[in-house]
This record gives sequence, C-alpha cells and structure tokens, in this order.
Amino acid sequence: MNKPVKPSDGDEKQDISATIKKAVDKTPKPELTENDGKIEAAEHEAAMLDRARRSQIENKGLLEEQKQRRVYANRMFWLLCIWLIAVALIILLSGWSTWEFQLSDSVLITLITGVSVNVIGLFAIVVRYLFYRPSGK
Repeated sequence: MNKPVKPSDGDEKQDISATIKKAVDKTPKPELTENDGKIEAAEHEAAMLDRARRSQIENKGLLEEQKQRRVYANRMFWLLCIWLIAVALIILLSGWSTWEFQLSDSVLITLITGVSVNVIGLFAIVVRYLFYRPSGK
C-alpha cells in the first residue's frame, strides 16, 4: 500500500507564496499617464506650500506670544517692586512711630505674611507662564 506523501512545511510556504504572487500579478493595475504624474507632483507641491504657510503662521503667533510675555513680565516685576516698597515703608513708619503711625504686632505679622504669600504666588504664576511648555511637544 502506498502512503500519501505529506508536503513539508517549506513546500507549503512556497505554494502559498506562489499563489499570492499569482493573485497579485492578476490584479489590474491602473495605468498612469504623464498627466497623472503631473497631477501627483502638483498635489505634493500644494501640500508642501500648505505646510509652509501653517508653519509661518505658527511662527508669527509664537513671536507675538513672546513679545506679550516680555511686556507682562516687565509689568509684573514693577508691580511687585512697588508693592514691596510700599510694605517696607509701612513697616518703617510703624517702627519709627513717625507721624503717630503705629500698627500692632499682629497687624504687622499679618501684613508681612500676606505680602510674602502674594509675592511668592505671583512670582510662581509669572514663571510658569513665561516658561510654559505644552506636554505634547
């Protein structure tokens, strides 16, 4: 009795790849004309120009944002300077009792604590705004 011969794994893989190759070869391919190549090149050029325009607009936006950050950082710096000078004057006037200006110790402690918290908080907000980096970039 003759036993049927089993194909080896390598033969099976070759048969499958040959079948796939035949099917791909039989698939009709669109014929490209010279005009199609020009259209494809024009579409590619349009896409590149669109990317360049978007990049240019994005760069302008970043420059404007940078200018505004400088302006507001400068304003915040001077606000904090004036604020600290005003508090220092109040503390000095209270300490020297000039013009009968006297504040109790609890008021001075509250003033110094409040100003310190505000200055540190504003400084943290400004620094976070100035050095903001989106998480995706």
